[in-house]
Amino acid sequence: MDVIQPFDSGRPEDGGSTPPFLLATDVDGTLLTRDYRLLPEVRTAIQHVRTNGIMVMLATARGPAALKVVLRDLGEVDYAICFGGALVLQRAGGAWTRASSTVHTVHKSDLVRVWELAKSLSLAVGAYTEAGVYIGSPNPWFENELEHTGEPVFPTEFSKIAEPVFKLLVISEPDRIQYLEELRLGLPPTLEGVYSHANYLEIMAAGVSKGQALEAFCESEGIASTAVATAGDSDNDVSMFLWSGHSASMPDSSPAARAAAKWAVPAGSVVGLASAIEHFASSLWRIPTPPKNWS
Repeated sequence: MDVIQPFDSGRPEDGGSTPPFLLATDVDGTLLTRDYRLLPEVRTAIQHVRTNGIMVMLATARGPAALKVVLRDLGEVDYAICFGGALVLQRAGGAWTRASSTVHTVHKSDLVRVWELAKSLSLAVGAYTEAGVYIGSPNPWFENELEHTGEPVFPTEFSKIAEPVFKLLVISEPDRIQYLEELRLGLPPTLEGVYSHANYLEIMAAGVSKGQALEAFCESEGIASTAVATAGDSDNDVSMFLWSGHSASMPDSSPAARAAAKWAVPAGSVVGLASAIEHFASSLWRIPTPPKNWS
């Protein structure tokens, strides 16, 4: 794993103009702890880098409805990749608007096919839209998940969903994850599945990923990959780690995420993302490091 080398920032002291820098961070397990808490050190670090001109993008499998509770505690950000790459949004005036006319949705026939396959394997499945989550029938796994994310829940049969579906989430009990893999291997070629947790399988249209969305956004905005830093902890963060010039994995990352990241937050860090931001601040952005009150 490479240590981040000082970046030729193009700042006046380097004889150039300041390029746009972007921090794209995963939400669950990175910005937030595994039990959905936003640590004050992380909040301070995010606010600090935005104050110093670094754009902040949330890169998440969540939809915009589930970011309300995050922003309530965090404060404002600039952009968001939602549904694992299916939708890119920009933030202005306290509201989200689409940052791109390109969106990726799940075809109705694929939606019903996954629903039927999940039922045959006794797996919980939810269909995610901009308005909220359709779960077909009450399910304790989704009730627990959505209690934390705050998304509206609609107990509607999947064949009757009228609005665009951006992703599916299939959840298994921890001792039945082999059935998640069976479902993933049985997906039609129009869909792809990637794990966000050991027992959470995210399913989007083929070719959709956080990395693909990040690359397309940055190309449209004239942001070079060398000016992009990413942070995450799961398999669905690997694609943006591979594209961005700089990346950091959290201490409890999946093996794939840890292997793909160019730098790893040291094991034992209790404020993972804040530590990554401190690292990027000194070695990449060349701004003052965030106020530090942790060991």
